[in-house]
Amino acid sequence: MFSHFEKLGGSDIGVFQISNTGKDPVTFYGYSPTALVNVLARELGSNWHYYRFTNTDYSLVRPVPLAPGDEMPVNIGVPTSGRWMVGFEYSSSPVAGELPRFVWRYLPQVGLFRRQLSIAWSDPLTASSKPTSIAVPLPK
Repeated sequence: MFSHFEKLGGSDIGVFQISNTGKDPVTFYGYSPTALVNVLARELGSNWHYYRFTNTDYSLVRPVPLAPGDEMPVNIGVPTSGRWMVGFEYSSSPVAGELPRFVWRYLPQVGLFRRQLSIAWSDPLTASSKPTSIAVPLPK
């Protein structure tokens, strides 16, 4: 769920509160719990165009588990114009966080792995979206 916008190092940042409302743990992937790998969708006419960030260094990405009932704030760089959504990839597989490091570094390069992930999408947003302020502000 979208929480609020902030400026961080001169960049526009969107802060989202990620929640696990299910009965089983899930595993997200990212550089840290506040910097998850994400997908951005921008509205172009009557369609949505999806962007995967190709500069992700998967050698630095780690599993980020989220237990049932837990939540965490996540920040991402956001567009400053138009309507957009952000999606966070996750796995509900019980072995997702247990894969050896060398396997994890190789898997994102294989399309089969990506097809096994689910994506949790935000609602459509704009730069003027009203904040819910459910997540705490980022440390200064």
